[in-house]
Amino acid sequence: MLEMKSTLMDLINAYIGLPVKSIEYRKGPTGLYIVVTVDSDAKSSLERWLRVADKLRGLGSVIVNWSGETNVTPAELGRYLGMIFAKMSMYLSMSSSFNAIKLLGEE
Repeated sequence: MLEMKSTLMDLINAYIGLPVKSIEYRKGPTGLYIVVTVDSDAKSSLERWLRVADKLRGLGSVIVNWSGETNVTPAELGRYLGMIFAKMSMYLSMSSSFNAIKLLGEE
């Protein structure tokens, strides 16, 4: 497993081109996924992730996290994530439902 993790780290590092600090395997409601933490700021990490999302897609669900400054606005973050998730054919899921009509009526 250690050798596989090292090989995966080398592969992801080559794809993203940013120093990889860690790789974690996690299980969520939609299955297994990989969280990669890079030593970079948000903007650089998101730009690189967007550029290589189609390559990472072949590895499964890969989420890129950053250890540096969060130097994007919430709107920019949402735009990046929307484009990245679309390229990787990922979707957001919720553990419970909500009534959007009711919530909008309360605004």
